[in-house]
Amino acid sequence: MNGNSHHPQTTYKSILFGEAIRLWRLNQRKDDYLSSLNQLKEKAIRSKFSLKMTNDMIALASTWEDRLRPPK
Repeated sequence: MNGNSHHPQTTYKSILFGEAIRLWRLNQRKDDYLSSLNQLKEKAIRSKFSLKMTNDMIALASTWEDRLRPPK
């Protein structure tokens, strides 16, 4: 999805949040997860998502510690 589309900001946040959860489940090691988050961040920036919102969501996801479920 292109960040220039006329969707509410919450749509883009939900996309990043959902992808971060998916990556959390796919990567067993923290280093692999952080690397995958970096790739997600680059992809979001290429798709013209808001830079501030992207950085905020990636920073939030990078602090997750609980392996069972991410915090709300």
